[in-house]
Amino acid sequence: MYCRNLIKELGSDDVDIVTYADDSYVVVRGNSMDEIKLKAESTMKKHFKFLEAIGMVVNRSKTEVTYFNNKILPLELKVEGITIASTPKLKVLGLTFNHNLDWSEQVKTSVIKANTCIKRLSIIRKFMTAETLLRLMTTFYFSSVYYGATVWMNPELKEKHWKSLEMVHYRALRLAVGDYRRLRSRDTLNLECKRATPRQWASYITASTVIKILRSGSPLVIKNRLMKTICTNARKQHRPHFFDLSIKKIGRQALSNRIGSIFKSINFDWHNLNLDNDRIRVELKRTFFPYINLTNTTS
Repeated sequence: MYCRNLIKELGSDDVDIVTYADDSYVVVRGNSMDEIKLKAESTMKKHFKFLEAIGMVVNRSKTEVTYFNNKILPLELKVEGITIASTPKLKVLGLTFNHNLDWSEQVKTSVIKANTCIKRLSIIRKFMTAETLLRLMTTFYFSSVYYGATVWMNPELKEKHWKSLEMVHYRALRLAVGDYRRLRSRDTLNLECKRATPRQWASYITASTVIKILRSGSPLVIKNRLMKTICTNARKQHRPHFFDLSIKKIGRQALSNRIGSIFKSINFDWHNLNLDNDRIRVELKRTFFPYINLTNTTS
């Protein structure tokens, strides 16, 4: 209720506002550091005045700034006599955004959570069946490791990050089936445990998110950006082709720039909205989760 009008007050073509409860985040875009600095200082000044006008106290010492760029470049904002220096990373609702959006800190955090959870599950492993343990893993392990995966787990992660995530993924599956001597292959583990790999999960959630946005039209600003990167001409079965608009490497982290290779593998007509949400979910799982097709074949 307090922050409802904040978006109307500060939002513009180059300024986006993200709020959650009493936390608010401002994303400012520009063609140069000087332009970004001026917009950020102006927006922050309005931000402070708006919050103070409705009786909220702004904790300036907790106000953080991160300049997203390939290199760590210092940026200082001066607002009402206070200087706020940029930091190379920013933590938002439990997710760590690096300045270059390579998600190294977030992957590290997820791996630590995974190892902690595996240690705890290994203690109680002998008291339950493999099926029960897998259910516990779905509840506690996968939900913790993949927290916020829609944001950070995308096809543009570095290979070393994928290897770290896959390492803890298969460690958990081997624990579930008691394969301490590593007699099963990774493909066998995926089929037996019916779990998607981190790469498969990243493709699935990215495709699912894009389809939801394009079908629902919300958030509208993201839909408009996605529509600018879509081309349906000369595509079989009305499957759209997304092209990359990013100029810098960091731009590939944008949702509209990370989905081209994923949609090339989708072989059903979702763009014309002929399928309901449940059917699309099933088709996406068949596309990205090989264990589903193998299970159906063997059965």
